[in-house]
Amino acid sequence: MSTKLTVLNGLTQNITTRTSFFMFLNLVDYILTAILITNGFGLEGNPVLAELDLWQVGVIKILGSLLVIHFFGSRVGMMRLLVVGMGVVVMWNTVVLLAVI
Repeated sequence: MSTKLTVLNGLTQNITTRTSFFMFLNLVDYILTAILITNGFGLEGNPVLAELDLWQVGVIKILGSLLVIHFFGSRVGMMRLLVVGMGVVVMWNTVVLLAVI
């Protein structure tokens, strides 16, 4: 019984870590995007979000992240994929920001 409990606790901590990191990456993505758009160096890639103000984009990105976590947070493989995907987006935004500095 204690072994099963330990394994379940480990899985819960692992999923919590991934979801927290996913939210962090989304926040960094929003900040980098806001910096690039404000300084005129970039545009929002999503055509729907490109029509909105920056504060609206931030709200939608954060609420969208919470919605994605709600639907896919319990699936370890999916959360890994989402974290890697957001990591690539953040790296791209970082490369663009460093290229224009």
